[in-house]
Amino acid sequence: MASSHTDLEENLKCSICLEIFKDPVVLRCSHSFCKECLESTWCQKLVKECPLCRHTTKRSPFKNLSLKGACESFVEEKRRRISAQNQGVLCDVHGLKHELFCIDDQKLVCLKCVSQDHKKHNFCSIDKAAEEHRNKLQKPLQELESKLQTLINKKATFATIARKLQAQGQQTETQIKEEFKKLYQFLREEEEARLSALRDEQKKKQEKIMEKTAEVEGLHTSLSEQIKKIKDDLKHDANLFLHNFRDTEER
Repeated sequence: MASSHTDLEENLKCSICLEIFKDPVVLRCSHSFCKECLESTWCQKLVKECPLCRHTTKRSPFKNLSLKGACESFVEEKRRRISAQNQGVLCDVHGLKHELFCIDDQKLVCLKCVSQDHKKHNFCSIDKAAEEHRNKLQKPLQELESKLQTLINKKATFATIARKLQAQGQQTETQIKEEFKKLYQFLREEEEARLSALRDEQKKKQEKIMEKTAEVEGLHTSLSEQIKKIKDDLKHDANLFLHNFRDTEER
């Protein structure tokens, strides 16, 4: 069946594009081509002739409606068969509908499979095999659903923990900021107090230094005056110097 299907497909192909005919036309020599393929070939030649037999013609080709219908039907059938095969409806080997289930090989088979490759095998109906296989999947399916529910519960638990951690983190962050705010205030006050004490101490020391400096300046002035007077006395003549000597010595 697959071979006959392939032969039919080959007969429905245009000899120019090698694809299934699209809008086929027929020449007087009975050869058919896609209309577009034929016109594309003729536009390159001065004489209109059949690409296969070289028979010349002056008349425009006729639409081959019967061939067009056959091609459209074939394309639709091919599309249906491919879709059916993709869905596992038809036998991959013979292209026939599956009729039974081979218990020995655990696969779907058509009637040709039964007579050729599965002789003396045990078979059952497709519905029975499907039911048995569905029952086999029930337990693992339940286990998977149970695992899924466990994962969902864990996910919910983790989400709750994440929210709590976020709330705790925000609360702790607020507390830390408040504590450091108080610490900054304490440090500012302590800084101000220590600077104030330092200024007071510096002021007192400065005042004491100024007092000592004034005292030294007073002594300096007094000594300078005494030294000046003694030097003045030393410049007097002998009589006056001796006359004032005791006062000079006392100074």
